[in-house]
Amino acid sequence: MGDKVIVGKDTKAVKYKEKIFYFCCPECISKFKSEPEKYSK
Repeated sequence: MGDKVIVGKDTKAVKYKEKIFYFCCPECISKFKSEPEKYSK
């Protein structure tokens, strides 16, 4: 996590506290969802 992601039509995203976070893979989404406060800063 922390890499730059090129956003396209198939890019995975999660909305958290009115912000949209984009991810490179499902594993990164799982990490984010397990500790969103840690990764949203």
